[in-house]
Amino acid sequence: WLFILLKETITYKRKSLNLKTSAIIQLRARQTRKRRVIKKHPKSKSNYYYSRYAEGLTGEEQEVIFRSVLIQQGNVVYVTVLGKNNVRSRRNSLTFPGNFAAKHLVERSHDILLLRPNRRETWCARYYYHPKEQGFSYSPWTKFLRDNKLCEGHVCVFELMKGVSKATMIVHVFTKVDGRFVLLD
Repeated sequence: WLFILLKETITYKRKSLNLKTSAIIQLRARQTRKRRVIKKHPKSKSNYYYSRYAEGLTGEEQEVIFRSVLIQQGNVVYVTVLGKNNVRSRRNSLTFPGNFAAKHLVERSHDILLLRPNRRETWCARYYYHPKEQGFSYSPWTKFLRDNKLCEGHVCVFELMKGVSKATMIVHVFTKVDGRFVLLD
């Protein structure tokens, strides 16, 4: 009799624990969904595109970044967190999302002028176009990285300028210092 009572108690506790675990999982899923909703810019800012790595930025981090730079109204923005393939390999490259490239860049390879705020230098990066992949690659991109001392983990905000004759992007660069994003000059 005692064995049956003990077995029923253990079964009850397991069910109770499973219900609690299930409730915690559902709560975490709800919080994650809320974070995703908060993280995305409202539809009025649909000109904002993010790399796979930049999707990991929290809404708070994005707010800090966008409060630090003045994005000209109407300009399109692409945000990325630089990874190993962007800065360390011999064949450095930076790819753009297909929807960003298709909507805002010409479907052919061409040069894009890169500018940094508060700097006089300009860089002419070669934008390559292929139906499956688009972005910057090799020597011109590597020169831009080297000249600006860009490293893995830096956040780059590429602001595509509208209303200019030659394709131009202003590149705002951020790094984390003591857990906070700081704009680099």
